[in-house]
Amino acid sequence: ERILVDTLPHLLEQSGPAEIVVLDQTRDHGSDVQRELSELAALGRIRWLRLSRPSIPAAMNHGLRVASRPIVLFLDDDIVPCSDLLARHAAGYADERTVAVAGQVLQPGQEPEIPRGFTTAGFGAFLDFPFNSTERAVIANGMAGNLSMRRTAAVSAGGFDENFVGVAYRFETEFCRRLAGHGRIVFEPSASIRHLRAPEGGTRVYGDHRRSPSPAV
Repeated sequence: ERILVDTLPHLLEQSGPAEIVVLDQTRDHGSDVQRELSELAALGRIRWLRLSRPSIPAAMNHGLRVASRPIVLFLDDDIVPCSDLLARHAAGYADERTVAVAGQVLQPGQEPEIPRGFTTAGFGAFLDFPFNSTERAVIANGMAGNLSMRRTAAVSAGGFDENFVGVAYRFETEFCRRLAGHGRIVFEPSASIRHLRAPEGGTRVYGDHRRSPSPAV
């Protein structure tokens, strides 16, 4: 939970019109975190919404419902964003055909790199796009930890499927298949975050999806 309040200042420093909605699925916070989130909410710096049932797709659907802006950017809570992340996402919507912008995601130990031996066509593009790529592309998938979308298009596509539970592995992949029917999903490498992959909390309380064939654990 501490990582959340460490991440928020990075977002509060971003320029441009925006609201920050914190979809909080932690039942009880430590006193320091509780106080800091309460202060930010009281000052109007964030909208702090407490959710009783932990669910990634349900929380994101709630975000779509309550968002007041036409473009909604979903971010993980354990990230360090580039200084102009919001502007980079916003620029992608100058093309009216674009319904979503997937930003670059650098996992621990990763650096930006030109993809080798990857094609943006076929099944591989659907499952295995390298999100540390340095090349802009129209893609068929997205990572929900750095993914923006036109709110109306996301709602029209049916939102996120809440049948995905636990770690909800590939829920954003399934969503992007439906969203792509409403327009283009563009990968924008300049809209970059470093994902810290905090070792505790979040989906990691359910286990590691890479060690199980189940989409839930």
